Amino acid sequence: MVMQFPVASPMVEFVKEFVDRDLAWVVGLTYWYTYAVSYAAVIAAAGDVVAYWSLNDSSKVLVFLLFPLLVLAANNYRAKVFGNIEIVGGILKIAIVLVLGIAMYVINSGAGLGHDIGTSYIKDGIQHRDEAAPSGGVAALIAISLAVYPYIGVEAVTVTALEARDPRQVKFAAKNIAWITLLLYMFNIIGFVLNVQWTNPYLPRYYDQWGGDNSEPVSLVGNEVQRRQSPTSPTLTHQMTKALPVIALEQTQKRHFADAINGFLLYSALSTANSALFVASRICHGLAQGLQDDADSIVIKWLASLSHVGADKIPRRAVFASWILSWVPLLSLGSSFTAKSVQQVLFSAGSTTCVLVWASQSLAFLRYYYALRDHSKELTGSRYSRYRRWERMGAAKETCSHLGHWQPGLAWLSLLASVAIVLGFAGAGLVSDQHLVLKALNIYLGPGTGLIIFIVLKCFRFARGEIGLAKINDWDSLRDTLDRLANSVRQRQPQSDDEGGEYEHELAHTIRHLGLSGGAPQYMTSMLGSTAHQSREEVVGVQSSDLMPPQTELHRAKDT
Repeated sequence: MVMQFPVASPMVEFVKEFVDRDLAWVVGLTYWYTYAVSYAAVIAAAGDVVAYWSLNDSSKVLVFLLFPLLVLAANNYRAKVFGNIEIVGGILKIAIVLVLGIAMYVINSGAGLGHDIGTSYIKDGIQHRDEAAPSGGVAALIAISLAVYPYIGVEAVTVTALEARDPRQVKFAAKNIAWITLLLYMFNIIGFVLNVQWTNPYLPRYYDQWGGDNSEPVSLVGNEVQRRQSPTSPTLTHQMTKALPVIALEQTQKRHFADAINGFLLYSALSTANSALFVASRICHGLAQGLQDDADSIVIKWLASLSHVGADKIPRRAVFASWILSWVPLLSLGSSFTAKSVQQVLFSAGSTTCVLVWASQSLAFLRYYYALRDHSKELTGSRYSRYRRWERMGAAKETCSHLGHWQPGLAWLSLLASVAIVLGFAGAGLVSDQHLVLKALNIYLGPGTGLIIFIVLKCFRFARGEIGLAKINDWDSLRDTLDRLANSVRQRQPQSDDEGGEYEHELAHTIRHLGLSGGAPQYMTSMLGSTAHQSREEVVGVQSSDLMPPQTELHRAKDT
């Protein structure tokens, strides 16, 4: 859909035009929160990475204060400068991913250990902790819900599709980002699983429901995990955890390798936080554009002001508004269980709501798809034939994904799976009676808050005698919606380099490379490709004869 309509804030626009206006506002707010809190979560994770070298809080404080300032500065540079920063960071992170993956298989073959590990760590099959789950089935449901969250960010390219002067430049990423991410993710995860025992004491524990074995010194012999002592903390506590690749590399007793990888992870956290703030600010800017500057409410006026941009076209007010959660990483300092629990709940709310945003996109596509099928006879001529997706020919084929011929089945699967993972699979962790309140807040606070906002908005709309549902059942309404989206694309395209084209050109440079660094704390994002020049009319899928604004009444007269 984003290739068909590269509009501003597509995640919001598609829900507004094809599902419900109030739901669109909820999607926009929760999606902004996902990336705003993801920016904070990555910085908090950077503090944990630094703890590998120093267990005292001073190093974390330095990261929590320095990283937000660096990210804020980068996001206030011109788009071209920001794009150059991102491409360097993206290339480095891709290199890290590939090097880590290869290193895992080299270590598995025996390099640095004197003997190969092979499949010795997985011969006992799939196991689980009784403290976390009473059965393998419950453990599998929890694991599935946790495995989904690292993929948050694969849709980030759609947020900025409009900012490319030629939307075809993001076609490669839009069609392949999920496949590239899945391939690299699985390539590395298999290596980690082969090299690290599931009972390793330094692995993160699900809500700390079982006691760690690393409160005592750990032997450096054989395949056991090395430990790094701090002069100020000669023994480790049960809260101490390490990243999977660091654990695997420490087993080779080559500490400098683990140090290097930890340093790369620290840089990756900085780069990913930079991208997350960029995406959050653009979502905030898009939402604010839908508000009126001359509204009576002071709050509405202030929110509308977030859409303002400076002479260099950077939405600095939206950047600062999205930077507001920079204090959240500080909650991990000290030993307060309450503060850390609040931080965890804030982070989890961003993950769960983003998966439900995926569900909203599937719902929007389904309504779009069935509306087109219901009015297939009217989709004729150069103006509307490109919407005949099921034919997969001509302009329609250009906007279809690799598995487009499996639609709408895939959209139904995505919708049901997204809802089931958040509201069902994640809830399997409640079977264990430990930390029930914290678990429930982590899982349901985000969706519950979104539901409350939706109900409040609906109440206000009902009070005005409106409903807010998107009307696309009859041909006139569907045609108006398609024309409105197409016009939105055409109106926002720069007419020439002298009329704002320079900014779009810089942003196109950014978009081609933004996916290299990711928009959220995920393992890997995308590699974007560029394509040959194409005329603007061909890019947005319209003919020269279609450049006139739609005249609905004239259309209706002709139909009659």
